[in-house]
Amino acid sequence: MLYFSKIKIIAIIIITAIFVYFTASNFFKFDNNFLKKKINLGLDLQGGSYLLLEIDNKPVITQRLQNKLSTLRKYFKKENINFKNLKIINNEIISFELKKRGIKNFDLSIFDWFKLVKEVREKKFGQNLPLDYKTKAKQKRFLKSRGFDFDQINKAFLGDI
Repeated sequence: MLYFSKIKIIAIIIITAIFVYFTASNFFKFDNNFLKKKINLGLDLQGGSYLLLEIDNKPVITQRLQNKLSTLRKYFKKENINFKNLKIINNEIISFELKKRGIKNFDLSIFDWFKLVKEVREKKFGQNLPLDYKTKAKQKRFLKSRGFDFDQINKAFLGDI
């Protein structure tokens, strides 16, 4: 049989009684000053208050577009460029029409854009088409920055123009 000293048995009984007292306080209501002391938990620890903060970009975008609009208007007037219908559309796009004397119609269909994109690529990067993806992507980004669309750029890389 196991032998325990009386001090160990008393210590175990006292510790057990303390745990039982604290456990019972969760199920039964005790009026005790020792248990009335509470820690104030913040809302995050209490499980409440879910906040979602979001920046409202629309006023900033509108303000910047209006600044660009006034800058364009000043530039056109300073350079004596005739324009009309200078406006912001849907708080996204600045739209305007330029007027030039002597030009009745301006038709872009007279240009062969596929041939032009090939010439620009060959002038900058040479006759040979790139074989690796990184070089091809670099050349495509360059052509896109020059104003060509993706159909024109991709056709220039097929080599059948």
